[in-house]
Amino acid sequence: MTNTLWRRLISFLLCLIAGQSVLIADELRLIRYTDLWASSPARIADAAGITYLPELKRLLISDSEISEYGQLKDPKTGEKIFKGRNIFECSLDAMTLHRSYQALPTDPRKSEPVGIAWNPLDRHVYVVDDNEKRILRYRFNDRSRFGSPVATTLTSRNGAYTDPEGIAVDPTTGDLLIVSGTKNERVLRYHFHVERDEFEFISEFSVAEHISDPEGIAIHPVDRHIFAVSSGGIAEFTARGRFVHFFEFRLPKTMNVVLRLPGGATFAPSSDTDDSNDELSLYVTCRGVDNGQFPEQNSLDGGLAEFELLRTPKPKRD
Repeated sequence: MTNTLWRRLISFLLCLIAGQSVLIADELRLIRYTDLWASSPARIADAAGITYLPELKRLLISDSEISEYGQLKDPKTGEKIFKGRNIFECSLDAMTLHRSYQALPTDPRKSEPVGIAWNPLDRHVYVVDDNEKRILRYRFNDRSRFGSPVATTLTSRNGAYTDPEGIAVDPTTGDLLIVSGTKNERVLRYHFHVERDEFEFISEFSVAEHISDPEGIAIHPVDRHIFAVSSGGIAEFTARGRFVHFFEFRLPKTMNVVLRLPGGATFAPSSDTDDSNDELSLYVTCRGVDNGQFPEQNSLDGGLAEFELLRTPKPKRD
């Protein structure tokens, strides 16, 4: 029996021992948190976007702020913070850095790759940049990875305001879902037509009634439900945009973890090697302290939280 199944069984038995009736209820449970600067060789100061590469069984994580450090060095180690890379290819537990890349924007003076998503249908990586308000398409194959984008489009249409923060790919259609964070919070759906070499806007739906200032988005690979991430928690929607549930971040005090600015999200197999590949975790990045807004504070604090998303027996309240 895997560790995940053991945890579920123990939770159920505790309810029975207490003599309580139980209900099946959705729950978000933190099982691992990694400091991506101090505890990981990836050295990610402001983790933003995240996506899963199933063939490699690895994560791609973007750092939206690291280029802003320029020539600055880590005061603890004397190591240069920005080494010309803003995309990091890591193991699921972030304890191994396999490769790092530079995703160049269309305008070198503006670069904030806040969201990233691998599209298995056209085998390209898509990045959203909230400085440029653009979706950018990059090669990602054995011969060429990142560099300059091969196609781009603005997220704002007809002069309307957008704040693109995260991106995810619908595994069935290949559609690109972008979450727009501030003001009129909503999810935008685009599609890239390979044969025409162009982006097409498909539709959008509002999430403002259920979540405020979302910073990331993920799509469950089985039921295609959409998960929008904010500092307050995660809102779940169906593929058509109907609200399902809101998950609050309830962190175990024993883990002594603070989620600072949760950002991107992706579903991927558990980082526990004893679990099967069918047991998915929800990985959520944490940007931490904003180096521009709070320069006097330690902002080398990017993080990665791994959650179980499961249906767990809970005591019934009379």
